[in-house]
Amino acid sequence: FTFLSYYNSMIMQRGLMMESIERIITQIDIFRDKSKLRILKIWYGDNIVLLVDYAGEKFIVKDSIRGWGFYEYIYMKILRLEGYPVPQPINFYPLSKASNTEWAYGYLSRYRGILVYKYIEGFPLCDEVEEWRVVKAVDLMRRLHNDKRHQRSRAFIPDYEKIESARLKYYMRKVNLPSDLKERLNELSRNYLREKIDYVLIHGDFRPHNLIISNSDEVYMIDLEGISDGADKYKDAGVFSAECQRLGFFEIEDILKKQGYDTESVRYVFYLARRILVLLRHERDIKRKKMMMNILQEKLRDALQR
Repeated sequence: FTFLSYYNSMIMQRGLMMESIERIITQIDIFRDKSKLRILKIWYGDNIVLLVDYAGEKFIVKDSIRGWGFYEYIYMKILRLEGYPVPQPINFYPLSKASNTEWAYGYLSRYRGILVYKYIEGFPLCDEVEEWRVVKAVDLMRRLHNDKRHQRSRAFIPDYEKIESARLKYYMRKVNLPSDLKERLNELSRNYLREKIDYVLIHGDFRPHNLIISNSDEVYMIDLEGISDGADKYKDAGVFSAECQRLGFFEIEDILKKQGYDTESVRYVFYLARRILVLLRHERDIKRKKMMMNILQEKLRDALQR
């Protein structure tokens, strides 16, 4: 009975997914001749993402279920005009009216819709984490953060630091942590609230998975749903560092230091620690989990002793 229930559930999910994909394709006017359209790959998670070939040209088609596709489309256009390596956006097709939804950063308008952009031939940085590629990625991150056109005197949302601190405590509740480590994380959170922050443009999810190494060895940024114009640059630095170290690339902090990032600062350790908690929550490899826990404890000890 359990197996049959599971099997029927999977069939139903697959049917709903195929129905969603059919709806997605019919919304896109550039794919007029359906005989020239081939779906090459499907990713199904928070969003439905398709890699399609239309008349010999490849596109990414993204059903922005979470509602941030419109912002991704706008910033993709802006950054491309400003000379940043991002995919060429084609169009955004709204599927619903804007809705003001309360989430971690307050009330923001969400647009359920379909984002279409040109596919970048290459592979994600996480597949081949080599030093020269990481250096190019950090250089791109620094360029984004130092862009004076996007520097702000205030955060893009009210109470930015308090909300970021609350998110740390949320992730703390999701991981089984010893009491002394919880105390140090709470102290780190209090210290972060006292920090002076320079508000800049950040990617928001600057992970090796979201950086594509093109066939010409250029680093492209994708998945701009979390982009923020007026946020703490150390969010990108901390996330990228945690992800690189999880993949076994421990030279990342030396590279960050050379690009002007203070890897001993409260701000850096705050976001590094927060990302490590996210990774610990989902990590199944015991050795890797222990390694990430050791990094967390060591960085906390050093940051709180300064």
